[in-house]
Amino acid sequence: MQSLHMHTWRCKHATGTMEEYVLAAIAGGITDMGFSDHVPLPDAYVYDKKSIYRVRMNMAELPVYAAEVRALAKKHRDAANIRLGIEMEYVPSQHEEVMRALRDVGVEYIILGQHFLEDGAYYPLNSTDSDRWLCLYTDTLLSAAATGDFTFAAHPDLIHYTGNNRALYIREMTQLCAGLMEAGMPLEINLHGLGDGRNYPDPLFWDIAGEMQAPTVLGVDAHGADEVWNKELVERGREFAAAHHVNLLDRIPEERMRKV
Repeated sequence: MQSLHMHTWRCKHATGTMEEYVLAAIAGGITDMGFSDHVPLPDAYVYDKKSIYRVRMNMAELPVYAAEVRALAKKHRDAANIRLGIEMEYVPSQHEEVMRALRDVGVEYIILGQHFLEDGAYYPLNSTDSDRWLCLYTDTLLSAAATGDFTFAAHPDLIHYTGNNRALYIREMTQLCAGLMEAGMPLEINLHGLGDGRNYPDPLFWDIAGEMQAPTVLGVDAHGADEVWNKELVERGREFAAAHHVNLLDRIPEERMRKV
C-alpha cells in the first residue's frame, strides 16, 4: 500500500516526529510514502482569518519542512521512497502566489483537501443554507481540478450536507466525480474519517463514485505515528470500498507524481 497523506507536528494538530512516521510506515510494509502537511497561506490572507492559521505551518516554515522531508528521504533511501507533498485548499485569489512558493521548494505532489472557501469559512455542520454550500463546494473543487495543479482529491465527500434535497446531492456529487475523473484526479476514501466515525466517508457519495467507477485510493490521513499503519482500519477501508463497488487502486499512477 502507498501512503501519501500524512501530516506533521507543524500543522499544530498532529503529534510525533516525522521520523517516527517513517519508521512506522516501514514496519507496516509501506515503502512508498509522502508527507503532505497543510499548506501555509500568504500572511496577507491569514491575518484576516486567524482561525485557519491555527491548524497549519506558517510560510517561513515551508523551506524547513521541505528540507526535513528530503533529509529523511536520503537517510532512509534504502528502505523507502519518501516524497515531498502538500495538502492544499483551492483559494483562487491566493493560488498563484502559493504555487510559486511550492515550486520554489520543489513540492512533488499536491493533494486537494478543500476544508474552506475563499472567504475562509469552514464548512458548517448544520447550515441553514446547505443547498448553496453544497453547490459552492462542487464548483470550487471543479475549478481546482481545472488548474491541473492537484494530484488527487482527499476526502471529496467532506462536505456535510444536511439539507433534504437528495436529488440535488446526487446531481452535485455526480458532477463532482465526473469532473475529477476528467481531470485525471483519483479520489480518496479517508481512513481517518472512517476510524473517527466522521460524516465521511459518506455511503451515498461512494455509491455514486462506485457506479461511475471513479479511480480511488485509500488515504491514511495520519496525524500521529500510531495512525500511519493500522491493519484493521485498512481492512475496514477495503471492505467499505468493496461494499460500494469502488474502483480501488493500489497507488496513485506514477505519471501524476510530478514536480509542480
